[in-house]
Amino acid sequence: MTKTVFKRAALLIISIITAVGGFALPTFAAFSDNDISDSVSGIYVYRTGGSDAESIQKYADSALCEGAGADSEWYAMTISQSFDTDLSAYAQALEKYVSDNEVPSASTREKYALALAAAGSDSPYITEVLSNSVGEQGIMSYVFGLHILNNGFEVNGVTKESTADAILSMQLDDGGWAVMGEFADVDVTAMCLQALAPLYEDDDEIKAACDKALELLSDKQQDDGGFKSMGTENSESASQVICALSAFGIDCQEDERFIKNGSSAIDALMQYRLESGAFCHVSGDEENETATVEALYALVSYQRMKNGNTPFYVFDSCNDTGAEKPGQTAEVKDNSAGRSKAETSSSVVTKESSGTGYKPAAVGAVVLIGLIASAVLIFTKRRSPKNFAFIGVICAALCAVIIFTDIKSEKAYYADSSKAAGEVIGRASVSIRCDTIAGGGGVIPDDGVILEKTQYDIREGESAYELLLEAAKENGIRLDTKGSKNIYVSGIAQIYEFEHGELSGWVYHINGESASVGSASYTVCDGDDIEWLYTCDLERDL
Repeated sequence: MTKTVFKRAALLIISIITAVGGFALPTFAAFSDNDISDSVSGIYVYRTGGSDAESIQKYADSALCEGAGADSEWYAMTISQSFDTDLSAYAQALEKYVSDNEVPSASTREKYALALAAAGSDSPYITEVLSNSVGEQGIMSYVFGLHILNNGFEVNGVTKESTADAILSMQLDDGGWAVMGEFADVDVTAMCLQALAPLYEDDDEIKAACDKALELLSDKQQDDGGFKSMGTENSESASQVICALSAFGIDCQEDERFIKNGSSAIDALMQYRLESGAFCHVSGDEENETATVEALYALVSYQRMKNGNTPFYVFDSCNDTGAEKPGQTAEVKDNSAGRSKAETSSSVVTKESSGTGYKPAAVGAVVLIGLIASAVLIFTKRRSPKNFAFIGVICAALCAVIIFTDIKSEKAYYADSSKAAGEVIGRASVSIRCDTIAGGGGVIPDDGVILEKTQYDIREGESAYELLLEAAKENGIRLDTKGSKNIYVSGIAQIYEFEHGELSGWVYHINGESASVGSASYTVCDGDDIEWLYTCDLERDL
């Protein structure tokens, strides 16, 4: 590339930065402690309605207790590690829940045990879980078990050493870990590192394994500082890596191994922050509870590392270090109050408006950018016709992309329930249920029914996925997928894979039998009964 072309490209970039506020070139300028405190505060405001110690205590005594056993455990752990909050009422509520309910998932039992430990409980349930759950449900049941052991709980036959050895034995050749398969998954690798971190300095084998895994995470980091899991870049992967690095005392905003093109994992994570204070799963998506709470404990993990506290999963309630908690040292306030949407646009992600009404404004913005770029050329006395032609070509290309690309809001997308033309060859039924988690609160229906059995016309060659998509559009049911050809359904109605254990997710059955191919590969036949079901244990619970 010639020097002249370099100059033209630089001028175009400068003009775009000048015209569109909030889009800056990547730099090594890190988010400040106040920026991170503001984000943490925003999540607490979103979840609790307030972010000072008094409002957090009120939340702990009310909504947190009501959500015991449903969706509040990670918040309980994070509050415990952020504030000197009395969580005894929550501990009592969770103790009652585990006493009254059978919890089939080993990793979920361990999650409850961790929440009880964080809340300061000495319930025998914690050591019972160590006896009956560690290693019972794959790698994550070892990871969560090691977290419990790292907080000083003991039981005969299960030790930190034996549990760590089991995790090391599952390390893959590439240096990471995964629930299944031969290649590492970023999230699982980061979660294994979080559990092994407290043992890092005392065991050479663990140290070598962790160093190899940290090198893998550095290699897996994307150009924008983020990370992918299951082929999709998402906020939760960035959160898990931040939590893992913080557990080792690694500042992800300063360590060059984890800065790509001037962007860190925190830079990447902040791209998913919404105006409400919550976080989304993938860019442009809506609020997601899992993404939000994982962002919260990732940022708190980072704060604790900067403040000299123990790693996130080494609970203050079990290890009295005397160090101040992040929520005590930082001014916590709702900085979004009284600010307009425009004032907060640099840290939020919003959806495009429906239809094509955005196109005139977008084309106008491109034209304005072109004019500004031309003005810069004139001002800098670089008035060569080639320079102006270069800007014109770029602007014309951008305008063409805008004109010929349709961006729809979720509402507009679901309103378009048209179906491809073709001869109707029969009818098939579709139903969507989540009986395994029914009554769990939040977006989960009390009876587990998301869509009652409904009949649809089918056309030649129509796949089970296409029929699901039609049903989702017709009924306004949110559908999240991964992949373009081999499509994988990761979420239905805002209920996502892995939210209820490492073996949880959506599957589909054809005429009462588990399908042997992906939904995009199964051709629907006349009379087929297609059931979409949520499993917490790889279909063994169905």
